[in-house]
Amino acid sequence: MTKEEIISEMDKCLDCASISGFKEQVDNILEINSEKEASLIIAQYLMTKYTAFKADGLASYMEAAIRKWPNLAVLNHPENPLFKLAVIRGSKELYDCYMEEAVLPFLSNVIANEHQDYFYELLAVAEKMDKMIFENYEPIIKGLHYNGAIPTEQPHLVRINKEDFEVIEDVVEQYNGIIGRKEILKDLNRRIEKL
Repeated sequence: MTKEEIISEMDKCLDCASISGFKEQVDNILEINSEKEASLIIAQYLMTKYTAFKADGLASYMEAAIRKWPNLAVLNHPENPLFKLAVIRGSKELYDCYMEEAVLPFLSNVIANEHQDYFYELLAVAEKMDKMIFENYEPIIKGLHYNGAIPTEQPHLVRINKEDFEVIEDVVEQYNGIIGRKEILKDLNRRIEKL
């Protein structure tokens, strides 16, 4: 199978909520790619499918992949693609999955003195990415980037153009990402302070 065929099969697995099928497709990715490339492909795939509404469901797919192939989540630390995915999207759900399925099991095999360094390294990457993302935000202005709602004959309902709705949805996703990244940074700091 080619990468494109595997991605198409992954889409089918998401459509019918087949975690076992998703695991099979990750196996297929690993057959034609290195673990490092496979981790990046999975992260990119989940990135394109992510919305705050789908966060819990996608976390379960990420969990399944990590449980079957734990090395995908710890290689290239602290710049692991799955960790970066959670931070970029500001997804506390993906972050919690990453911590529970990758970081905590890994640290259980490492001496306690190294735990704080591990979390500091993750925090440094998360802070760097958060700063980079904030630098790229631009204001969204009603009348310039989107229009307002169009009144209807029913006073409690309004219409909105599809393009405007997409702009508003994107702004909501960005806002949720800001809140999620704040929670991720807060959690990493809390974990460091506990050690």
